[in-house]
Amino acid sequence: MQTISSRSLFHFTRKLEYLIQILKYEFRPRYYPEKLTIISGIENFRAIPMVCFCDIPLSQVKNHIETYGDYGIGLSEDWVFKGKLNPVLYLKTDSTVAKNLIKILNALQDQAFAKSGKLNEAKYGFLKLICNIKNYKGDFERDGNINKAVKFYDEREWRYTPEKNSSIDFWLEKEQYEDQSYLDEANVKVGQLKLQFNPEDIKYIIVKNESEINAMITALKSMKSRFSPDVVEILTTRILTSEQIKNDF
Repeated sequence: MQTISSRSLFHFTRKLEYLIQILKYEFRPRYYPEKLTIISGIENFRAIPMVCFCDIPLSQVKNHIETYGDYGIGLSEDWVFKGKLNPVLYLKTDSTVAKNLIKILNALQDQAFAKSGKLNEAKYGFLKLICNIKNYKGDFERDGNINKAVKFYDEREWRYTPEKNSSIDFWLEKEQYEDQSYLDEANVKVGQLKLQFNPEDIKYIIVKNESEINAMITALKSMKSRFSPDVVEILTTRILTSEQIKNDF
């Protein structure tokens, strides 16, 4: 029976240098824009600090690579569980779950509830939940192009969002996100709340083609504080290319 889930979570990126930075400094969240439509006709923009992964077997990940990049890292299932990561909640607009989210929001704005002293705790929990909700289907913008009615559910996304911290914005409004200086400063701050992993957690390193394998090995050898020679030798055996995945899996 063919599996529909992977034993690893994959993070893909668009440049070799980005992948090398992840291996050297681990995952640093950044603010990414999302539009969430809970009720038809009302689109909510917010830029959320996150690191995203997909739970897709290599045999089925070709389309994901085409969208998000030829460079990736696969982390073990044990790492996922230890880090308490969770799949995003895919929300169907106007569903019963969507309508109940609106009820919760209305309750949080109720003055009687606010006076109970539990507002801050409840509001944080609700906002944290919202940061991990994605529409089941929607428009996807990439490089200035808009793809209509993309089924985000097929991405099988897992997400890391930093815990509450007074030094960071929970999310950015559109005006803040479009202010480049504000965005740059916000990314520097949130980047300090990194998602860590150990060498033994790495199950796959993916580069675009065979010509980049030596460059990756050289980069790994240069990270002496992160990877010992023995570890580099092991990781070398775990390097794949996206060309292999597209052609052989």
